[in-house]
Amino acid sequence: MKMKSKLVKVIPFVILASPLFAMADITTTWFVNSLSNIFTFLTALIPFIIALTVIVFLWGVLKFVTAAGDEEKRKEGKGFMIWGLIGVVVMITFWGIVNLIISWTGLAETNLPASIPNLPTYINTQETQE
Repeated sequence: MKMKSKLVKVIPFVILASPLFAMADITTTWFVNSLSNIFTFLTALIPFIIALTVIVFLWGVLKFVTAAGDEEKRKEGKGFMIWGLIGVVVMITFWGIVNLIISWTGLAETNLPASIPNLPTYINTQETQE
């Protein structure tokens, strides 16, 4: 009885969604281009994140240096420095892995802009008749 009630709830959604699945045009080219777009986004985002982790490290250095006598603030500064260094190492490693995947799979070449087609030029030439 419970299975029947679940089917009654699911069937309308399947019927409504079936045209979407039938008209879906997912090809390998679309999939490769999507992966390429994701990796392109990651390669653009990673330097920004590396810069943020360097800022965290420098913030920790500043806190460590300015808290000359306060051991609690020095400990907090050390924590920022350690997490900043860990973040830099992890992000540089991740950036290397992403670039290796891009070079091994050839995804870097998939988003090259198409060449500009040569359009015929129509010049009004008048043939001279002799």
